[in-house]
Amino acid sequence: MTKVKSAGDWKSPYFDFLVSTGLRFSEPKDEQSFFESYVYSVARITQAFLLIGGISFLSFTIGDTLIDPVNDKITHNIRYFYSSPLILICVFAIFFDFFRKNIEYIIIINGAIIISAQTWIYSILDNGYSYAAVGHALIFLAISIMFIVRITFLTVIALFSLSSIILGHFLAADTGTDWIVVNIIGVSTAVLLGMVSAIIRERFARIQFMAMRALDASQARSEALFSSMLPGKISERIQAGETDISDILPNVSIVFADIAGFTSLSRRLSPTDLIRLLDNLFSRFDAAAQRFNMEKITTIGDAYMAVGGMDGSLTLNELAQNAANFALAVRDEIVTLIAETNYPINIRVGVHIGPILAGVVGDRRPTFDCYGNNVRITRGLESDAGSGQIMISDKVAAALGESAQTGMARSVSINDIPEPISARELLGLNI
Repeated sequence: MTKVKSAGDWKSPYFDFLVSTGLRFSEPKDEQSFFESYVYSVARITQAFLLIGGISFLSFTIGDTLIDPVNDKITHNIRYFYSSPLILICVFAIFFDFFRKNIEYIIIINGAIIISAQTWIYSILDNGYSYAAVGHALIFLAISIMFIVRITFLTVIALFSLSSIILGHFLAADTGTDWIVVNIIGVSTAVLLGMVSAIIRERFARIQFMAMRALDASQARSEALFSSMLPGKISERIQAGETDISDILPNVSIVFADIAGFTSLSRRLSPTDLIRLLDNLFSRFDAAAQRFNMEKITTIGDAYMAVGGMDGSLTLNELAQNAANFALAVRDEIVTLIAETNYPINIRVGVHIGPILAGVVGDRRPTFDCYGNNVRITRGLESDAGSGQIMISDKVAAALGESAQTGMARSVSINDIPEPISARELLGLNI
């Protein structure tokens, strides 16, 4: 949306006064957002009020003409050919987006039209300025109540109203100077009441606006934290109200990584240094998982588990490629960390492909986890790997095809798995 400027957009003592009294935001982007929620959002309602005002003004003129068709023809013509048509033009203009974005200026113009018409009419009528304050006061109060505008714009209308009541006395031929004080007091009272009510309404709206923004920001942070703890699609389902989340995933890639030498290192490091090390390392793993479309599932102590292809859109080759690239990246990160810290640690990684059961367990702290024989197989491959090795099942090797550089196949016995698993070491990938 095009930014709508006002007098407050140029820094001035008045701008500072508005900011200090809570009637303006110091940041233009905040003020623009407030304009959109406070003024622009009710533009259609403003248009309806303008239309009602224009029709009422025209109806009053028609009625006045029927009651007194001979006298005051000039005042009738002012209403017929000046104020009523211009008000209706303002109403029509709001159908266009440009004018709707500048609706506060439209309201100022509309107010100027009505006030100037009344000033003109009262200066023509006999003894018009003996009761002009009533008309001017009602017009300003109607504008301040019916139309939602920021206080800067209402101030312009207020000044125009006060100026007009004074100017009218000089235009009228039969007005005594004693009435000018009475009219100024009457209009000033209406202006004061209208301004105070508008200020209270706007300040409340601004407080509510900032409270809603703070609430939205807090909710966004909570959702971001929640999403970071669970796979994206799963967190969306929970936030949508789904409570029983359990899926059979027909083919995914599974990677288990475990830090070799971590237990002995934990005896040497302070708790703070140990947590800092894991945070550093797992943050690197997280970045690698994101690069290769793997979803972090969990960390248990110094073990890291990730799964790829949960949406079922990848081929076996793509699953294997992503998992292998992730496993190699994890190993590279460990090598880099060893060079930086000289810690006596390394990595063991297991990689497998197959169907799994996945779901969310727990209420207070829901956890997404994966289950099944293929998860056990992957964990068994990781346990069988030597320090610095990546063990892949034959299913992964077959899916990688000639792109994989591997060692010789060997059988790996895994607890709770009846048959040994044929696996081999992944040495690298051909580019």
